Amino acid sequence: MKRRQMILGLALAGTLAAVWWVSGMDEDTDSSSPAHRPRGAIANANINSSHTATRRATSRGHAPDASAQSRLLAELTQRQFPHEPLPELTHNPFAAASFDPPPPKVEAPKPSAPPLRYKYLGRILEGDKPTVFLEAGGNMLTVHPGDSLDDGYRVRAISEHSIELEYLPLNQTQTLSF
Repeated sequence: MKRRQMILGLALAGTLAAVWWVSGMDEDTDSSSPAHRPRGAIANANINSSHTATRRATSRGHAPDASAQSRLLAELTQRQFPHEPLPELTHNPFAAASFDPPPPKVEAPKPSAPPLRYKYLGRILEGDKPTVFLEAGGNMLTVHPGDSLDDGYRVRAISEHSIELEYLPLNQTQTLSF
């Protein structure tokens, strides 16, 4: 048991010596040149030296000046964080967000002419002018090229095997084959 206590006592003494040696280094860093310090140590040394100066002034009975402390704080903050202020946020970064892919864009189908409701009944030639007979909804129609029909169609051309009808509201041509 005595051996264990002796080892612990030596470890304690070594720790106390190391703490005393490191606490003495704070006062020595005031006089060291910035070139011999590591990168982050310059700002830390300034903070430590100001803290040491404040501690010395307080131990002598002098209260540190509040404006001097605020100036020192502003200067140290500027040295440690030399950057532009962050831009104002335009949205709430903590708002709920969905990470689902956006739904596919569905394009509206282009309007098209309604299906032809005409049925071919027959065709005759009067000279070189063709005439076609059509049936629509129980009514028989006689049409020639250029005629307009009641539901927005116009007969564009008549050939031996088909008739071309143009749906006028959309300018689309449909063919009725026979």
